[in-house]
Amino acid sequence: MGRPRKDFTDRDFMQIETLAGYGLSLPQIAAVMGISETEFHYRKSEKRVSEALESGKAKAQGNVGKALYLRAIDGDVNAIRWWEMTRAKRRATQPENEEGKTEQVLTVRVERAMPTETK
Repeated sequence: MGRPRKDFTDRDFMQIETLAGYGLSLPQIAAVMGISETEFHYRKSEKRVSEALESGKAKAQGNVGKALYLRAIDGDVNAIRWWEMTRAKRRATQPENEEGKTEQVLTVRVERAMPTETK
């Protein structure tokens, strides 16, 4: 006979949501909750457990998406690139030369520094 079934409290559901949001796997969440992987596997089909798992993932993705968006509109080139490729589903294409081979293109912008005043 195995361990008795754990009754989850509201606090347990909040913890499951938080851990799922942090990206922990189901076996890792089970370990933190103090139950076997097998029990958690069966319990994840319960409405409140599955809602906690999905809600945690969704909230985390929303927070990361918001942070990425704010960095992109602030001018962070890497964030803009990531946004374009993952959210806007755009891809960078490289131009082809006459032989149909792609060419590497590098654009460099050089700005003249303003002279500094010396005392």
